[in-house]
Amino acid sequence: MGLNLALFFTFVQLTKFHELLTMTLHVNIFLLYIIGVPSYMLLIAAGGLQRTWRSPQSRYWVGMALWMGVSVPFSAWIMMSLATFRGYIQTEIVGLFMVAGFVVTWREVERLMTVLALSAVVNIVAGRLFQQDVGDRFALSSGTLSDPNDFAAVLILLLPFLLLIVITPGRNVIVKVLSAGFIVAGLYLVLSTGSRGGSVALMAGLAYALWRVNVMQKMVAITVLAVLGVGLFAVLPYSTRERLATTFSDSAATDVMTRKTAIGSKEARAYLLRRSIEAALTHPIVGVGLEQFQNYEGVTARALGQRGNWHETHNTYTQIASEAGIPAFIFLFGGIISTVRLVRRTYRKARQMPATPMNQKIRRTCFAVMLSLLSFCTAAFFLSMAYRCYLPAMTGVAIAVARAAEREWQLNPQAATANPV
Repeated sequence: MGLNLALFFTFVQLTKFHELLTMTLHVNIFLLYIIGVPSYMLLIAAGGLQRTWRSPQSRYWVGMALWMGVSVPFSAWIMMSLATFRGYIQTEIVGLFMVAGFVVTWREVERLMTVLALSAVVNIVAGRLFQQDVGDRFALSSGTLSDPNDFAAVLILLLPFLLLIVITPGRNVIVKVLSAGFIVAGLYLVLSTGSRGGSVALMAGLAYALWRVNVMQKMVAITVLAVLGVGLFAVLPYSTRERLATTFSDSAATDVMTRKTAIGSKEARAYLLRRSIEAALTHPIVGVGLEQFQNYEGVTARALGQRGNWHETHNTYTQIASEAGIPAFIFLFGGIISTVRLVRRTYRKARQMPATPMNQKIRRTCFAVMLSLLSFCTAAFFLSMAYRCYLPAMTGVAIAVARAAEREWQLNPQAATANPV
């Protein structure tokens, strides 16, 4: 029962299903709390908290959450920072414990992978049902993912788990074809958002994927992606194509207004990056307050006789450093690095072992998790998502995969015997 609730909780968090229900029913039924309270109770009863805490990767996120709490009393706007901290504790970091605390066996890992793939499908469908145009860009009509960049990042996070279905031998052909179709639709939505950070994240993910496959697979992948890329780019609206063309060069756009907008956007992002680094260095211990950088930047700019930008940092890493202090940034960075190392270690161990069906499953799953994590962390460099559930949840996924793999190797020592070098 706890596992089922935990998987459903994860699904709701990753799809923002509770927000979709609110948009449809026009009333908030507090779905996360309805699921979360019994899930918490069962998590404690099943020893899930202890199981999660035994993994050092989880301690980084707990440390970050605790330091966020320490920073609250020093905030320029204590009540707003307190609300952010309370929300993070109640609903965001919970995904780490739900996944790492309940998912133990490989069979349960496979159920988790299915939930993640289904979450991608729901996000793609929601993108068609609740869409709006933000200028020349695509986004959801309301809710947490109404920002085009955020919506693109979440799709980038989840699409690798649809790819896992496609590359897994023995899966139903119809399911594979449908998954491939949703991948194409998801990539189109990512490009439709006009998110240049999302485009960079897609390229980073593509580079990692090509690095991990053999020469023949590289050739096939490059051919398919070239055809797919040209096709998707061709059907995008002209204004979106122009915006994406400025990802690496402002002069790449043929439209004068688009070039001016791109230059202005890059200058604003560079300014916010500099100011957020300055805020982190001048307030290194507890920062300026959770969700308070935009106010801090605007007020200090006005005091200097300048016009403030009054925007978020647009960078997850400088967001946490400037708003909660450098110790919080160290915890966040440590959580990401330790998670990447855990997945990489599990992947390498499975690769060194005999190519049994189970070891092949472990390798493919680790590939999907790493692809998801690296792509999202790239996108996060352009987004303010430090207080969202995604990174802690991915640490939970990594812990579950690594633990279940070790369990399989312990149950079948012959399969865990490394190949001779």
